[in-house]
Amino acid sequence: MKRKICIIDDSLPAPDYPAFIDETQLLDQAILKYLCFEHESWPEEPLKQLLIEIFENHSDWTISGFLNPDFYFNHVEEEIYSPEVIIFDWDYTTSSIATEEHLLNILKSTYAVVGIYTGADKKEEIREILAQPEFKTFLDTRIRMVEKGDVDSVSKILTEVNTRFESHFSFKFGQELKFNAVKALDSILVDIGEMSFDEFIWTFGHEREKDERSITVNEFIEILSEKFRNSLANADWSETAFISSEPAVVTEELVRKLWSYRLYKSPSDDLVRVGDIISRINGDINEKFLVISSDCHMNQFWKKNFGSLTLIPLYANTKTSGKFLNKLLTAQNRGKVRSTGATSITNLSNFDSLTLISSLPTKDAEGRVGFTDYIAFPRSVFSIDVKKPELEDHQVRLQALHYSHIEDFCGEGRLSLNEPFRSPLIQYCINAVTGYGAPDYPSELQNSIKDRFNENFTA
Repeated sequence: MKRKICIIDDSLPAPDYPAFIDETQLLDQAILKYLCFEHESWPEEPLKQLLIEIFENHSDWTISGFLNPDFYFNHVEEEIYSPEVIIFDWDYTTSSIATEEHLLNILKSTYAVVGIYTGADKKEEIREILAQPEFKTFLDTRIRMVEKGDVDSVSKILTEVNTRFESHFSFKFGQELKFNAVKALDSILVDIGEMSFDEFIWTFGHEREKDERSITVNEFIEILSEKFRNSLANADWSETAFISSEPAVVTEELVRKLWSYRLYKSPSDDLVRVGDIISRINGDINEKFLVISSDCHMNQFWKKNFGSLTLIPLYANTKTSGKFLNKLLTAQNRGKVRSTGATSITNLSNFDSLTLISSLPTKDAEGRVGFTDYIAFPRSVFSIDVKKPELEDHQVRLQALHYSHIEDFCGEGRLSLNEPFRSPLIQYCINAVTGYGAPDYPSELQNSIKDRFNENFTA
């Protein structure tokens, strides 16, 4: 697969050919090559030389372009387009948005290396802008300066990016992942394409009114997700396992960020689902709640759940969380609390029945994002009664539960646990509430059992 370079520069002379070039759209390699070798009067000769350098000396790259960032963002909203390198001109006369805002949006929405294309007179101004906190994460790894007239700087960027294809995960597997993902989706669409729209809804949807069924986008995704997972797993990959023999030191913040990405999703609709982590309206910021009522029951909430939603309280592991500290110190001394560890979402050592939900993204008073651990207390389970909506009784019985129905709890900004974490955690919580207990052995028998293990497993 060829790698891709995108040039965003309003000096590309595409507007000179309105009869066959739409300047608001992507300018593909054929168009850029035509402009480069057939158009004589370029607004900026260094840009032409930069293109010639890529065409003549980097044939393993495909190049395309846009006249300004607005056209680029319009295109990626409608098409699958993801270059590894973006050459980004700093000065635009046709955009109403500040150049640094466009740059930040590009950095946040793609993993590409961005070469800022500018003249020597702008370098200090740009360095001052890039010194701002919002660019700190990207400055050393993703941003490079490309001085107009210096074609060697492009070669340096491409050489650097080529090394990333061996050492950086997104570069090494990004193209392959995107290619296989599209193939997997196509295979799914072929399978369900045998059904009409109505057949699909009546096969998988749930009843809303008499002679009417519906399915939400999230339910649609859940139906297809397992098929997508299997298709992607069985695709042709260049490697069958990802192996590293070089131990790497990863910062705590990055570990938490990536595990948070794996653990949670952020639903955008208003439906209440099992595994949602929600807050009380105007409640303690250190207290959240885990929804454990099943999705099946919440699809017809008042008919199947009689209007009751079951929640488990979660308390933040912070110094300011008084309820959390008091609850733990009721069960164990400070030494036991300090030595507590978690090896999984269902195993919190030193505490019977408790579990830890790690690395929830949270914001402090100044809006900075951090990651906080929460302890779930299954035996503090409780239910709230949700007032019926003002509908006819037969309509209420078919009504799914939405956060807009609930007075005291808010679904805005909620997180929801992903599989394979959600089901084991919910089952663990239910077992903690309803599971059987047995009398403890006396300390003398515990010591005897421990001694036998020591005897039998001492070398």
